[in-house]
Amino acid sequence: MSVINEILTSETTNKDQKYINIMKIEARYIDGNDIENKKRTLEYIANECDLNKFEKKEALDIIDRIINLKTLCKNCSTEQIISVICLRTKNKYHKIEMERYRIWKEYNLSWKRYITISDRIGDYFYKHTYLKHL
Repeated sequence: MSVINEILTSETTNKDQKYINIMKIEARYIDGNDIENKKRTLEYIANECDLNKFEKKEALDIIDRIINLKTLCKNCSTEQIISVICLRTKNKYHKIEMERYRIWKEYNLSWKRYITISDRIGDYFYKHTYLKHL
C-alpha cells in the first residue's frame, strides 16, 4: 500500500500519529466482522475518547457479546457503531458533551444514530439475558 509507505516516510507527523493513521487505514480495509479488526478499531477510538481500562473492558465486552454489529444499525459502518459504544460507555460514568469529541465529526455521528444504536444495545441485552425468578 503506497499510502502506508507515505505515512511512514512522512517527517511531519510523530511516531504515535503515524501508528494511529495506519490503524485507521487497516480498519477500513479489513472485513468488518473480524474480531481483531474490531479490537484494533476499539483501541483507536478508545484512545480518542480517553477511556480508562475499565471502560475499555466494558466496551470490548459489548463488542464481544454482539457478534454481528450490523444488527445494531444496518446503514452504519463498524467504526460508527464502535464509536457510539465507546461514547455511550464514557457517558455512563462521566457526563460528557459528545459533540465536542473529534470522533463525533470524524465518523459523521448524529443524535439519531447514537440513540438508535444505544437503544438496540439495550434491547439486545434485554432479550439475551435470562433473569432468575426470586
